[in-house]
Amino acid sequence: MIAVKLLLSAALAFAASQATVAATTPLVEGTHYKIVDPTGKTKQPTVTEFFSYGCPACRGMEGHLANWKASKPQNIKFEYVHVYGMNPQWDLLGKLYYTAEALGILDKTHTATFNYLHLENKRINNENDIVEFLSKFGIEADKIRSTMKSFAVNSRLNFAKQKAKTYKLTGVPSFIVNDKYYLDVKELGTIEMLEKALTEVSLNK
Repeated sequence: MIAVKLLLSAALAFAASQATVAATTPLVEGTHYKIVDPTGKTKQPTVTEFFSYGCPACRGMEGHLANWKASKPQNIKFEYVHVYGMNPQWDLLGKLYYTAEALGILDKTHTATFNYLHLENKRINNENDIVEFLSKFGIEADKIRSTMKSFAVNSRLNFAKQKAKTYKLTGVPSFIVNDKYYLDVKELGTIEMLEKALTEVSLNK
């Protein structure tokens, strides 16, 4: 019990020290963030996370940013873009994401998809697997199939592919702020610095 308390105290002390470092470290353009689309602008401060369900680091980021998402300024919009055309193994998962989005069930399927792939160790190998998975959420198979092949879903897939090219993304998770700035997660180094950048760059740039 004493050992557990010591470990907990050490963890809390480390977290506090990381927060202090983040609070006092200035963000540097060209190092922590850079312009990737000079023409980019949004109606409101917007953070876009490019991700894939097949990416373990993306699943981890869901937990890392949970507190920031819950406490961020209300005027900052947070949105996801599932990458498409970056990794052939992930393209089917992009279809799954945008089909669920078009069906209006993302709030039910998003975390469940991560869990299905990474906790239950299941696979999505073809479109039939997508239909089988999404059917669990009360949608008829024919509706899923027609939606998956719809103009709306294809448009979203093309949008995701084009945006990744515009921003020259080579991996995920990647964060774009206000359709203009790319945040360098490696240079930021810690979740505390990432949270700081997500807020400050979106509100001040």
